[in-house]
Amino acid sequence: AADSTLAGGTNPRAGRRLLAAGAMFLGAAVGAFLVLHVGVGAVLALTFALLGFNAIAAYRMWSRSPG
Repeated sequence: AADSTLAGGTNPRAGRRLLAAGAMFLGAAVGAFLVLHVGVGAVLALTFALLGFNAIAAYRMWSRSPG
């Protein structure tokens, strides 16, 4: 937000910020849908699955980078 035009910034990478905000909104909508129609267990299972995929991807990227 500090880089936005409203805050006096030059507004670099506006599309990237909009995409990030859209991804957060989509995640919240999917989570709310699952809580209301399936149950909290489904949300927790999806959360842990995504966390596991993220951890595996981060480890693979970290182990590949030159040290």
